[in-house]
Amino acid sequence: MVEKNVKRQTNSNEAKVSSIGNHYTEEQLKKYNREKKELIFKRRRLAALFTVITVVFLASGFNIIRSYLHISDLKQEKVAAKQEDANLKQQLSSLKYDVKLLEDEDYLLKVARQKYFYTKEDELVYSLPQIKEKPQNHQLNQIDKSGKNE
Repeated sequence: MVEKNVKRQTNSNEAKVSSIGNHYTEEQLKKYNREKKELIFKRRRLAALFTVITVVFLASGFNIIRSYLHISDLKQEKVAAKQEDANLKQQLSSLKYDVKLLEDEDYLLKVARQKYFYTKEDELVYSLPQIKEKPQNHQLNQIDKSGKNE
């Protein structure tokens, strides 16, 4: 009868081991198997938790990076808008100055006389061609390039 209760377990690397099939060894084997299953369950639960936490951190990191890039783009747009604003303010002040000049009658007469050759009564206007001066530096550059010092 003792032989019926003996269970044989085979291990590929070790010799055959037999265990006594009494109530205590069965309970210990069940307890061991239960603890092993609980350990596997805990490890799987930790792995799942770690996976979820990793996904959350990656998603939040992605959002942070995307937000940083968006802020960078907005800063560049702000700089461009400020520069455009400054240019427009300068243009506005120039136009306001031109408006003030156009309100001045003496200035209008001066412009009309210069551009459109309007004259006063009994006034003669002589238009002389404008002579463009040749820069002397150009001649010096040609001498330097040729290597001759005359």
